[in-house]
Amino acid sequence: MTSVPLGKLSLEVGAGKIPTLIVSCGSFSPPTFLHLRIFEEAKDFLCNELGIIGGIISPVHQAYGKSSLAPMKDRLEMCKLATQDSSWISVSSWEASQEGWSRTYDVLQQMKKDLANIAVTIGNDPPIKGAIKTMLICGSDLLATFDTKLPDGSDLWAMEHRKLILTEGVIVLEREGDCTADIIKHSEVLSAYKQNIRCIHPKVVNTVSSTIVRELVTENKSIKYLVPALVEKYIFDNELNHLPNWKCPTT
Repeated sequence: MTSVPLGKLSLEVGAGKIPTLIVSCGSFSPPTFLHLRIFEEAKDFLCNELGIIGGIISPVHQAYGKSSLAPMKDRLEMCKLATQDSSWISVSSWEASQEGWSRTYDVLQQMKKDLANIAVTIGNDPPIKGAIKTMLICGSDLLATFDTKLPDGSDLWAMEHRKLILTEGVIVLEREGDCTADIIKHSEVLSAYKQNIRCIHPKVVNTVSSTIVRELVTENKSIKYLVPALVEKYIFDNELNHLPNWKCPTT
């Protein structure tokens, strides 16, 4: 199984542009309009520098163990429905098909490997292979975890993984209340690769989260215009609003 669906990729980019695949890894339980909007913000922001050939959503494996995860098959299906009308964003089921949880680094490396034999045309040059860059797109809250230590003192992100991800480049959507510049400034490894970190300040502030959507659906309240209509329909048709792990804890 290839980790990168090829159907929506645009394998021709403008002269002088770096062919780039944007990848978002996460829970998507459920996917919201914000998950989709960050791709559009990134594409607009980077269009003068990079040739965006496509975007990929990669839902995390069930073995990741996050308590709020809907079943894997449901999250995959919701992501596919959410991106159904996009001309360039697809869903990868590679991560979900593995025997266990895969680190973000492993997902990105698999995609880079699968893209190595895909030829892309840059300007008027002949098609070439091995030219596609894979860039992680994430929120500033995730970037802030790059230096996080686990209770046993080990690194949440292996240093080798951080360096290789940052070498390819990271697109960071600055979340309300965060200062990406400060996050980078206070991190030795982020500072060393700051030229490869593209920070986006969204034109439209959107604070929709999967957490908020889960809270609303379990309270039988409307989630219209927070998630794509097909995702909303899927949630209620499949009674995900009754999932025990989606219910808010009572106080």
